[in-house]
Amino acid sequence: MEVKDYIETINGVSFKMIFIKEGRFLFGDAHGEIWKITKPISGEILFPKAPKFIQKLHDKYYSKEDNRKKSITKKVSNFYLGEFPVTQELWEAVMGKENNPSHFKGSTRPVDSIILGRY
Repeated sequence: MEVKDYIETINGVSFKMIFIKEGRFLFGDAHGEIWKITKPISGEILFPKAPKFIQKLHDKYYSKEDNRKKSITKKVSNFYLGEFPVTQELWEAVMGKENNPSHFKGSTRPVDSIILGRY
């Protein structure tokens, strides 16, 4: 059976869900994330100024040894992931307009200022 991406609609707001095949994923590795940002594509570096800035920020708060201890590889089953960040329009369709935590308002803007475990 072939699994495909699909369009979901909640309270009149549609969004695309992308199928992610099961595999092993690395969690908590900032150095690995930096590599993804700077990975060469067609001989060019994406966001050439980002690595130094991100590295300085990372080094300010984490040592390389701490980072290695916090990194973990986990096997994850198949799952779906939204194609784009959750917009405020979608958040309000699911959670209700009164529960929009965003500071920077706008229906097409991504949701910001989320406190995990609060909703």
